[in-house]
Amino acid sequence: MKNRPVLEAGRRSILCIGAHPDDCEFRVGGSMALWAALGDTVTILSITDGSSGTFELPREEIARRRRDEALRAAGVIGADSYTLGRPDGLLEPDIGSRTELIRFIRTLEPDVIVTNRPNDYHPDHRYTAQLVQDASYMLQVPNVAPETRPLRYVPVIMYWGDSFVNPYRFTPSTAVDIDSALERKIDMLCCHESQMFEWLPWVDGTIDTVPPAGDREGRRKWVLDLYKRRAVPTYAERYRDLLRSRYGERADGIVEAEAFEICEYGYRLSRAELELLFSGV
Repeated sequence: MKNRPVLEAGRRSILCIGAHPDDCEFRVGGSMALWAALGDTVTILSITDGSSGTFELPREEIARRRRDEALRAAGVIGADSYTLGRPDGLLEPDIGSRTELIRFIRTLEPDVIVTNRPNDYHPDHRYTAQLVQDASYMLQVPNVAPETRPLRYVPVIMYWGDSFVNPYRFTPSTAVDIDSALERKIDMLCCHESQMFEWLPWVDGTIDTVPPAGDREGRRKWVLDLYKRRAVPTYAERYRDLLRSRYGERADGIVEAEAFEICEYGYRLSRAELELLFSGV
């Protein structure tokens, strides 16, 4: 049994937890692709079933559709995909959800957990972060979810980037160049057809401009444009100094990046361990 997280490239188990089936791909799809290419095991977990991500389909139908989309997206990089199946839009940080998440994490034994911060516009996002926080210490407590073996360590917990300012701004510990993985990130996002080409355009009032299903390149460009519109300024522009500290002079040419903030509820990384964790990406 491990007594601390594994940090060496190619040996790590990385668990990315989102509230909805496309959250992880949108926020850290590039980093997931890079980790998978190094030989790390990447697992994507959606806490909810995604059944509110529609303007015309019943819950059961869109949940099945989104499950299929999530599996296809994970397959792009050879990742695994799971859901806890909580109803989308109705998530609460209750004991049942926390216990189920503890069981899942203990069974997987991840070295690293990546999720969103607890300050966010969407209640499902906020409560997903709270569930991860609330589970963190309990992972080691034998009498909590006693049917699963407790961990002898707390994984590294990291938050992906956002633009919220209250109660405090996102404060990254490091940033990653994802230019080489951007195509795979877009490939993953394109698998989430119900969201990229239906739900989000409907919410934005742009659904009449979505390219038709047969226009593959047009749709890829649509998703890339959508992604860029939702990250202004880009993380590369926002955190250029962090990129320079990792990549030197070539950082000035990086176009797309992803950034990570270390959560204090997880394993306490030293600076050397942080550099080891992101070695190879």
